[in-house]
Amino acid sequence: MAPPASFRLSAAAGLCLCLCAGLALANEKDPSISTKDGDVTVKSYGSINMEVGDSDAIVFRKRRAEVDIHALAEKVDKFAAAVDSITPAVKQRLDNTLTLLTDVVVQSQQSSEKFVATVINTTIKNLEGQSSATLAKVNSDSKEAIKELKAAQASLVKTADKAATGLADKIYKCTTKIQVYNPTSDKCEANPAHPLGSSRIVAAVSCAAIKTAHKDEPTGQFWVIKSKKAVLVWCDMSGKGVEFIPNSEDRPAKSCADFLKAYPNQKSGTYWILQHNNKAMKVYCLFDSKYRKGGWQLLLTLTHAKDMMRGWNHPLGAYPININSPTLDKPYANNWAGVNKPNIGDEFLMIARGTGDWKTFTMTHTHCGWRSNSDGVCNGCHGTYAKGQIYNENGGKVNCGSGGCWLNACTSCSSCASQGCEAIGFSAENNDYSRFYGGGVWQTFGSGWYGGTCGGGWVRKRTSSVFPLNVFYRPKQ
Repeated sequence: MAPPASFRLSAAAGLCLCLCAGLALANEKDPSISTKDGDVTVKSYGSINMEVGDSDAIVFRKRRAEVDIHALAEKVDKFAAAVDSITPAVKQRLDNTLTLLTDVVVQSQQSSEKFVATVINTTIKNLEGQSSATLAKVNSDSKEAIKELKAAQASLVKTADKAATGLADKIYKCTTKIQVYNPTSDKCEANPAHPLGSSRIVAAVSCAAIKTAHKDEPTGQFWVIKSKKAVLVWCDMSGKGVEFIPNSEDRPAKSCADFLKAYPNQKSGTYWILQHNNKAMKVYCLFDSKYRKGGWQLLLTLTHAKDMMRGWNHPLGAYPININSPTLDKPYANNWAGVNKPNIGDEFLMIARGTGDWKTFTMTHTHCGWRSNSDGVCNGCHGTYAKGQIYNENGGKVNCGSGGCWLNACTSCSSCASQGCEAIGFSAENNDYSRFYGGGVWQTFGSGWYGGTCGGGWVRKRTSSVFPLNVFYRPKQ
């Protein structure tokens, strides 16, 4: 009898049929299809069978027991979720490994003599233990053998310093440069697969070392070891290979934080920094170590909570103000939409220059944009830009309450819009906008709405003394 005309499979059922058939062993027979009294049965011999009756209901069975195909689908979804969750962990493990490799390179470079002596001592101790265990089973001469072995050890240790300055020293010096020692030429040879200075794990001791290893290398950024850490620096390769401090549009630093790591003695001021849109921009970098070791890029200097940007505009997504001369005291703003795109783990710094108070904020969720009213976790009608955690000056966490901590504003909605507000702050337990009233743990650091108008405030104290108010950004450290 031919299958009924109503026989049909959904896309999900068809997919499961292929999946279930694939579960059968390779040496099993091919699935067979049979019909009887209008029913259709697909049999896969030992795997999962599918039955379709007159009612078009699809039933999956294994050894006559019905299989919950939806439960199988849920298991697949959970597996995919597990893969997604483990990916950041794998990336973090890779970063930790690269850092460890860098430390190993530096330590081996600085203590080659000690390393050689340690290797010799360890080898002798191993031989001593092996000799003791073996000779003790043979005769009473083991003690004499060990005595001779110790004498040999003393002799080897005595000559270890000479060896470290000789052949062994040459070998390990080449190793610290990620090069190979050639005894024929008595020189270190470059490894073409990993050019010196091309990454953190092959960081050089100086720009000159890179020039020596790669004579035709052009001027650019390279990884160099400073204070036992690999950092990116600029090397002028037109001569002997000299490090220089970049401050031009065609030679920008990756971030204020990276610039500070490479050049720790520089003062706060304006520098050319590469933005997220891959374009260089002259910005103000705050290097003061008081603020979580420094390395912050200025995004906004707000001198008043109203009308600095023509009224009710997003403070970080509005009009450029004094864009070519950023300062901490005079009005400064930019439309950072499409220019600055923070990621999870990136940080913000809010400084009330009038009072000296400051707080930091770390993003824990995807950034919602600098003109966001409702996007992702940001679902208020005002400017709601990011969700995260606020930290006190001593590093302690601010109580975010049930509503969470936010970087948000009182600007483009309701009374904030009609009053011409452009207030911005870090807010606790209020995702919609920054404000200073209510119960619970509500509080704002910066500026916001306080019932009737907008202005400055800190914690729950309404004050205009916070101005000028500075907002800074720093990528994840």
